[in-house]
Amino acid sequence: MCARTMLEKLSEGKVAELTQVPPQLVPTAPKMPPPAKRPKRISNLVMSSVPRETVLPPDAIAKMTAYTKDCVDLGYALAGKLQQSNFFIVLTRTTQPAHAILFSAVLIVASSLMPSSQGTSSKSTSSALLYLACFAAHFGAQLWMTFVSGLSLYFSLPRHNFGAVQRVLFPRYFTLNAVLSMGTLLGFVRQHPSSSWSNVHIIQGVVLSACFLGELAVRLYLTGPLVSLISAKEEIESRAGLGSEVGRQEMGGLVHCPHYRRLHQSFRKVHCTIAIANMACLASSAFHLHFMAQKLAALS
Repeated sequence: MCARTMLEKLSEGKVAELTQVPPQLVPTAPKMPPPAKRPKRISNLVMSSVPRETVLPPDAIAKMTAYTKDCVDLGYALAGKLQQSNFFIVLTRTTQPAHAILFSAVLIVASSLMPSSQGTSSKSTSSALLYLACFAAHFGAQLWMTFVSGLSLYFSLPRHNFGAVQRVLFPRYFTLNAVLSMGTLLGFVRQHPSSSWSNVHIIQGVVLSACFLGELAVRLYLTGPLVSLISAKEEIESRAGLGSEVGRQEMGGLVHCPHYRRLHQSFRKVHCTIAIANMACLASSAFHLHFMAQKLAALS
């Protein structure tokens, strides 16, 4: 195209004709072969060739798992309805019920440690079985949660996943321990009447009572705030893209956030208090185990 023709087209406003590329100059994409058909999965081929009559029915473990899931779902549904009631709201969002529970526990301990007017109490195999079962389950749960479960999960899971597990386990762990501690104390008093206690028995009674009241106090006053602090910390850390590290904690830019630092300090204080109380209760259980070993050695 000559320069004169181009000027004429520009003057006439035919810019589109100038910007069009001739078809012979447009590059054409090379023709690709049609995609090969993907073969069917082997599992589908195998399952299609197997008659339905030969497919194995669910075994006993699968049935029991399904039944257990149904029972657990029913329990969670009932718990959800209970949590929506006014009674549960008053019970969990105020401190008066916790005070009443702790006061009742103190009365139970005091009544069990006071010498009875009968002087002796009848021993039975069932009370001894309850005493040994409560102590064994309590001591085993303490060892597992303190030295096996906590450390294994912390060094194996992302930190937020570990926190999600701890939010579930912490309240149940201290609830179970408080119940087992009370059973151990009552079984000990049943096997050793307080009217015939020596100094050794008095020390054991005081240690078991302190263990029971300590675990109950942790459950009533500390596990709730700890779970709330974990949830608040994880929400802030998720927004900052943190929490996926394993076996360590990275604060990143949150180290300069005053609100997060105060939240983290509160979490560390509550968590350290619970850890110290848990170790003290574990030492109490070990001390009582030594007492039981002495009694067993004296019998032999």
